[in-house]
Amino acid sequence: MTLVAPAQIADLEDLLTRLPADARAAATRLYLVTSTVGRLEQPPEMEQWIVKLFGSVEAVGENEIVVRLAGAKPKAQSFEPVDTLRAEFDAFADAVAGRVPYPIPTAQMINTVAAFEAVIESIESDGVVLLDAQ
Repeated sequence: MTLVAPAQIADLEDLLTRLPADARAAATRLYLVTSTVGRLEQPPEMEQWIVKLFGSVEAVGENEIVVRLAGAKPKAQSFEPVDTLRAEFDAFADAVAGRVPYPIPTAQMINTVAAFEAVIESIESDGVVLLDAQ
């Protein structure tokens, strides 16, 4: 079966619903698709770059992601805008200064990298890649 990649991440929900039943069942066992509304407030110096990449500033201003759990109704969530880069820098600075531990445990970061590497290996081999339980 050949699938065409969605034009935008927002199309993922529609793509999953259009899968044949067996493929959709497999996908929902492996993937959790979530949705929320976020808003990007870009600095003026980024506007030209955003327009070049996405066609307009409005195209990246708000996006919706929907939470769909197997056997549950879709659930939309919204959150206040957060400067995630600033939050990450603040968390790193606090951890380096010894005020608090870094919020993401080292093992979780390593496991995330292993999961991404397994996805790449699975795509390249067109097969299942098992990860060690940690």
